[in-house]
Amino acid sequence: MFAKILTRMIKSGTITTTGPGDQCRTVGSGKPDVTIHLHDRATDKQLAPYPQRALREAYMDGRLSIEEGRLDELVVSAR
Repeated sequence: MFAKILTRMIKSGTITTTGPGDQCRTVGSGKPDVTIHLHDRATDKQLAPYPQRALREAYMDGRLSIEEGRLDELVVSAR
């Protein structure tokens, strides 16, 4: 669900998301290149309505991890 919203949000760079069950989706192109892992389906659904705020909260709560790149690159790419 969140990956679909990213296709409309991404302004620069590449974001790859993996979710529960290792589902993988890549959107965008170029740098920065960020890979995130969503640890559960609930997090995926919570990110959809308010992605900017929810990204930070999920990261701080440990429900989202960044496997490549940095949090600030993710936030800048998904404006």
